[in-house]
Amino acid sequence: FTVVDNITIVHLDEIEDVSEINEIHKSCKNYDHKSFKNLIKLYHRNGQNLTGIFNNIDGNAANFDTFVTEISQYSHPLSFIGLAETNIDANLKDLYRIPGYLSEYTNKLRDKSKGSGVGIYINESLTYTRIDKLCMCTPNLESVFVSITNVGRPQTVGVLYRPPGGSDKDALHEFESLLNQVPDRNVILLGDFNFNLFNKGSASFENILYGNNFIPLISLATHHKPGCVPSLIDNILTNSTDNIVSAGLLDTRVSHHSPIFCILECSMPEEPELDPCKPKYDYCESNMTKFLEDIQTNFCGQVCYNVENFEIFANKIKLLIEENFLIESESFKKSKRNMIANPWITPGIIASVKKKEYLYKQWKSTIKEPNPLGDSDLYLTYSKFRRQLKYIIRSAKKLYYCRKFSKVSGNMKQTWALINELRGKTKTGIKASFKIDGSLVKDKRVISNGFNMFFSSIAGKLNAKLCSSKPIGRDTACQRPL
Repeated sequence: FTVVDNITIVHLDEIEDVSEINEIHKSCKNYDHKSFKNLIKLYHRNGQNLTGIFNNIDGNAANFDTFVTEISQYSHPLSFIGLAETNIDANLKDLYRIPGYLSEYTNKLRDKSKGSGVGIYINESLTYTRIDKLCMCTPNLESVFVSITNVGRPQTVGVLYRPPGGSDKDALHEFESLLNQVPDRNVILLGDFNFNLFNKGSASFENILYGNNFIPLISLATHHKPGCVPSLIDNILTNSTDNIVSAGLLDTRVSHHSPIFCILECSMPEEPELDPCKPKYDYCESNMTKFLEDIQTNFCGQVCYNVENFEIFANKIKLLIEENFLIESESFKKSKRNMIANPWITPGIIASVKKKEYLYKQWKSTIKEPNPLGDSDLYLTYSKFRRQLKYIIRSAKKLYYCRKFSKVSGNMKQTWALINELRGKTKTGIKASFKIDGSLVKDKRVISNGFNMFFSSIAGKLNAKLCSSKPIGRDTACQRPL
């Protein structure tokens, strides 16, 4: 409201804004594994929404495998995943892959081995571009930004982290500078801002948010650590609330920070149905040599094939191809349960993850005003089980790869392929996409025709430009002064 000549004028649009913010904050809840699974199943029934998760992971080396195991519980693939305090540089990102996702990282601070680095994982079904001008790493603020384009409402998604050891004043200045550069709508910022919104000391931060039309979606404590008062330092910020379906926290964690999420109403790209049992072939030199030897044995000096018995000849060739080149695999089928589950994540590990979640909820329920630290015995039980589970996940991954190395023993090509897989040097399947006349096209034939049309029309366009000016003939050339 404003006061003019001692008369209070109430702005109805501001009342509506405050009411909307209040409703968003009231709807923020804690979700356990089952309730969150039901939530995304409900809102992704027609495939019209994006789901994003953020977590301060407190070190990829220590917690990445556990984090991937945690999110593998959910039946629907997430659209994007933001991580803070990765403690790695961008050139090491391929060591930390999530099946079905592409990643973008920003380098951590050079002089810090811990408490730095941000990254984002984007589902392969989404087309995105990295926004380099918004990606930064200073002692006060770190960020990585992407623009997702092949959805009904293109989204700008950023992951931010404010190191607590930096300057608050400089961090706020850099943060406001970022907000001035992002689009006016459809921006989602996920991050650990290290400004506790429960304290009055965060007033400057909140003024910058609301002054730039951004609203925080999380209103519950996101950081729980024994000996410390729960705080709200992780959040999801947006400047478009009309497409917010839901937001909240997950009752599972790999660090002292709870994962936070949001669901956006936004049409997703349609995926073509793929053959779930498509065979794979290995045309290496050794297999080719064996194939030629079999050809020599089966065809030379035997039946003379002609038009009448050509079908017999073709079937024999097909059988030899299958025998020599077909790769035997346990299963080519893509898991319908979850697209991001790694092979070493067994049902037993998933059950242990759920038990860890149950132990965490038990301890958290004892946190009351008279006892803000909760029951110490319950916390020790939870903490011990969490350490054991982390060890089991690492051991399962190690055992899985040891068995794979034993299986390919003696085959140098497959051994090196496995080594490169562990080093993060395997090829990523980037789906072809191209904009033709403003429309995003994924059909390879249409894309190739588009390229042909573009290059074949270059000469005509150049000629048209030259002909647009008066042609210089012999007569006109002679009239020009030398």
